[in-house]
Amino acid sequence: MSKKRSISEIVAVVMLIIVAISASLLLYVWLNGLIGSMHYNDPALYVKIEISSANITHRNNNYIAYAYVQNLGSQTSISSVAVLYYNNSLIFFNNTPSGDLNINPKSVGLVYASNNTKIYVNPGTPVIIEVITTNGVKATYQANWP
Repeated sequence: MSKKRSISEIVAVVMLIIVAISASLLLYVWLNGLIGSMHYNDPALYVKIEISSANITHRNNNYIAYAYVQNLGSQTSISSVAVLYYNNSLIFFNNTPSGDLNINPKSVGLVYASNNTKIYVNPGTPVIIEVITTNGVKATYQANWP
């Protein structure tokens, strides 16, 4: 019989611990560099809006989309109001709104946009009113076509 020599159990355990510590340190350094490269001062991180109510009216061949926008974050400015089919497939209109374009934190502002082109949609059809801030943050609200 020949004697085979191998690493003792204590040396093997110590080597496994060293490998595990090395791998965790490398993972920590990699994740720390990845997280450290994120931009925490991006204003879009602090903008949060919500549409508390919205509707569409039709007067004198003019469609007007109204939206009461609540600002839940920092100072924000509204860049557009859009009206879309419920499945987001077709934009009826997408306009720069009138009304409260700058909404202070913790307050509600009324924004509205209008369109005077002939739009043929069955009354009561569900549509989406979408409000977009200058930072690209969107809020949506389902309403019915007048």
